[in-house]
Amino acid sequence: MKLTVHLMILISLLLLSACAISDLSMMQTAVPTGGGAVKASAYLGNGMNLYPTQDFREIYNAIAAADTMSLLFDFATPKDWLHWGKEREASVSGLCVNIGISDETDIVTKAFVSGSYGFTLGVKHLIHQSQGKYFAIMPAFSASMSSNMTSNSRGGQTLFYADDKNVVSSAAIHGIWSETESPRVLITYSPHISLTRLSRTYNGKDYGPYYIPHAGFRGNLRYTWKRIFFTGELGLEMVGKHSSGLMMVPSYACEMGLNIGK
Repeated sequence: MKLTVHLMILISLLLLSACAISDLSMMQTAVPTGGGAVKASAYLGNGMNLYPTQDFREIYNAIAAADTMSLLFDFATPKDWLHWGKEREASVSGLCVNIGISDETDIVTKAFVSGSYGFTLGVKHLIHQSQGKYFAIMPAFSASMSSNMTSNSRGGQTLFYADDKNVVSSAAIHGIWSETESPRVLITYSPHISLTRLSRTYNGKDYGPYYIPHAGFRGNLRYTWKRIFFTGELGLEMVGKHSSGLMMVPSYACEMGLNIGK
């Protein structure tokens, strides 16, 4: 029976999905949409889990101090707690819409779901265009939220209870360089820098905020056929870990979209 209780607690912890996720996909080119035109697409990709960048020892120590968790340490040490639920990435699905407000400037909106749900709002502006080459900048703001509650009980006694909430906000600036390879093919390169703020509420107690600087590089290839376009994207995100060194997270995404208007 004691082993069963241990396993129930462990499974409950592993099923916690309220991770703080930052969407890694960009899904942009430097080519403006054009005044009065719209691009709309659906995409699949991955997001970065921000949990491994922080030492949440204070949260796990508070859990361990609870009477309902006293049995757990017969088979686990405090160090083990720091590694649970710390995968670097999670799958993301979303929608992206570019609205051309002039021939040089787009409003960019994105919404995604991944255990978390979030949105991005940006302004993309064309700086330079010459002979099939384009350069643009895009400042962007994003936010995401996640919430998860789980509990286990036996004989009317609560064995485990967790109510975990996260709020993530980020400011980023992207430099975007695109080159026309053919009338249908466009290749894009984009470095960016970001600053992310994470706050966490666990069982009614607030932790943080934690500030997380990170940077990355994206490259994508877009193929357009009439009004339909397809994009494949690869990249790498780099973020400092609380202990030392960098956490490297690969990014990948694909999308299918439609040009509307001009």
